[in-house]
This record gives sequence, C-alpha cells and structure tokens, in this order.
Amino acid sequence: MLNLKAGKSAVTFEYTDDNMTASWTVKADDGEAKLLSTMRFVIAFVESQNGHEPLPERIPGMALGMAQTAHPAPPETPVNGWAAGALPEIPEHAKGEWELNTPEGEG
Repeated sequence: MLNLKAGKSAVTFEYTDDNMTASWTVKADDGEAKLLSTMRFVIAFVESQNGHEPLPERIPGMALGMAQTAHPAPPETPVNGWAAGALPEIPEHAKGEWELNTPEGEG
C-alpha cells in the first residue's frame, strides 16, 4: 500500500507490504529534476511490487546510437571538398625539391 505523508517542509511517499517498508522524501527546496526523478523511481518501484513490468532502464549512449542509425554519416569520399576539382601543381620555386604524390601513385 502506498501512502502520502505531508509535512511542513517535505512530503514522504511510503510503501508498505507484509515484508517491508520503503519510503522516499521530497523536500520543498528540491528542484524540478529531483522531484521528477523521485516520482519516476517511486512509480517504477510500486509497479514492480504489484507485478507490473518495471519501466525500461535508461541505457547511456542509446539515444546517440539510435540517432546515428537513423541519420548515418555520408560515405567518406577521397575528395577535398571544394578543392576536389583543382589539379595539384608544384609551385615554380619548389619544382626540383618537392614531389607530387597522388593517390594512384601511393602504395
């Protein structure tokens, strides 16, 4: 059985059954995130005690993985963006010292 006990500066949720007692306290100065977190925890706990399926567990990184699956990165291309169409040239002052290395020539 879930009970609510209200006080001046806090509210306590208390779950009691034949074997145990569990309680959660929410203080008046707790922020919204803390309140929501506690409420979710209380609901999940009580539902699991009554035979309901518990809420799904949060898996760190799952949202990122789902986003990457839905929106994969474009395939990597061997071009250099806006310079892809430009033919490389060795400057006049370095023609004897530099060597032009192309992807076809590597290997």
